[in-house]
Amino acid sequence: MSAQDTVPLRIVALRADISELGAAIGQLRRAGLDNAAAQLLLARKRAELDGLMRSSTGKAAAPDKPVQPSR
Repeated sequence: MSAQDTVPLRIVALRADISELGAAIGQLRRAGLDNAAAQLLLARKRAELDGLMRSSTGKAAAPDKPVQPSR
């Protein structure tokens, strides 16, 4: 398997990670707990996904919906 073949797999894995982090942030928010670390990790995963999408397609990817800050 070449490095180019692994990019789509990495994109799928990052999307799954982002989905799980979003759910975890929601659970933490509902429980009234601090979710800043999870939000930071989510932002980093989204940036990594954006970078992979840009490098694999050669153009800008549509940004994900931003996470609302906790209050």
